[in-house]
Amino acid sequence: MIEVTKIEVNEIEKKLVVKHGDAPQINFGADFESLCEIHQTIYLKKLTSSLNHALDLIQRERNDLLAESVTMRKQLRSAESQSEIQKNIVIKIITDSNADHQRMSAQIQDLTHRVEVQNKVIESQKVG
Repeated sequence: MIEVTKIEVNEIEKKLVVKHGDAPQINFGADFESLCEIHQTIYLKKLTSSLNHALDLIQRERNDLLAESVTMRKQLRSAESQSEIQKNIVIKIITDSNADHQRMSAQIQDLTHRVEVQNKVIESQKVG
């Protein structure tokens, strides 16, 4: 089971605060007002039961979303860390490759210079 820290819950709950007046208000119409008190009470008890059930479903969904949110944050942190590691590996590979190319280029220049020197020696021996 996913564990959610109290700090993470509080952080997310702060973002979910609903301002007063944002929620729809219950408006009882003339039909309700025309009922006797007993029927109004029965109606209100049924309404309360329905609202409690709806609130329970909303709370369960909210808890699931909260847990999913926390899991996704952890996955993002992990992905960020893995991305940084991969970036460092690529930088090292490129740096090593560049160093190899520079070393080989220096060797090629040295060999080219040696060949030129040897060619001059051979040419001077042919002339001489």
